[in-house]
Amino acid sequence: MPALAGLLALCLLLIIGYTYSASNKAFKDKMEQDKQHQAILDQLAAAQKKIEAMEKRLGNVEMIVTDAQFVDPPTSGREAIDLKAEITALKSLIQNLK
Repeated sequence: MPALAGLLALCLLLIIGYTYSASNKAFKDKMEQDKQHQAILDQLAAAQKKIEAMEKRLGNVEMIVTDAQFVDPPTSGREAIDLKAEITALKSLIQNLK
């Protein structure tokens, strides 16, 4: 009888150990997933901030371009940049980022 009780206690300890091991593994997996999710959320927030900054800059450029002195753009020098083409390129870049 004592041998049977000892064997039963050993089986009970094995079951408890296995349960503890499985729950510990599941907990570690959940912690790793939470870290990965947080990293993705941080990257998404950083990308959103960059998009907002680009949209603000685009708004500033649009305001400058619609100014009366830029209606007929200059044809030489640094000012000869086609600002409307630049705005179109920025808009497409922002749309691709979204």
